[in-house]
Amino acid sequence: MIPLLEILKGIGVILGMAGAVCVASSSLSVRAGGFMAWIGANTAWVAVGLITEDLYLFSLFGFYLMTAWLGLRVAVRGI
Repeated sequence: MIPLLEILKGIGVILGMAGAVCVASSSLSVRAGGFMAWIGANTAWVAVGLITEDLYLFSLFGFYLMTAWLGLRVAVRGI
């Protein structure tokens, strides 16, 4: 069985990369989807930081999570 940390890291990487591609789009709806992907990715990385008690990882991705929510709000307003 795959350990929980490895699953969370995989989710974080895949959603993070997908979000980056989507946020680069000129379409506001695709861009909003990118921010949603980043919210998922950053949540996964925050969980990894909590589980491993890594304050730096937790803080960085916690900040990214907050900015992804702001980005989603801005993108949705533009749709």
